Amino acid sequence: MIQMALLLLVATIGLAPSRPAAFPPSRPPALRLGLEVLLSDSFHLIRGKRLGLVANHGAIDQHGVHDVERLRTAGATLVALMSPEHGFRGSAEPGEEVATTVDSATGLPIYSLYGKTLAPSAEVLGGLDVVL
Repeated sequence: MIQMALLLLVATIGLAPSRPAAFPPSRPPALRLGLEVLLSDSFHLIRGKRLGLVANHGAIDQHGVHDVERLRTAGATLVALMSPEHGFRGSAEPGEEVATTVDSATGLPIYSLYGKTLAPSAEVLGGLDVVL
């Protein structure tokens, strides 16, 4: 059995190319984040709407700018934040209950989606036109 596995491994290695294939000389298309597409191509869909954002500390672009700042800079009306595990700023330990609070940087309410509540309440959603 071990000899068969080794034989398969050697055969597989023998089939692998000796060097990786080169990329074509043209540059591959740049990756665009969903928020980037929304802000550049579809902002009309959220203009004048009351927005809620489900995010945590990982919601950043390629320059390290958080989605909250991107939305606010673009003129979006962000009125509520919702946070899953680890909290909005990423300070909660794995499995630690996240409390509903106010974001000190923006003054926006942060509704917890990790702990006693795992989904936004009808009351929170009722005050929003769009949830991102």
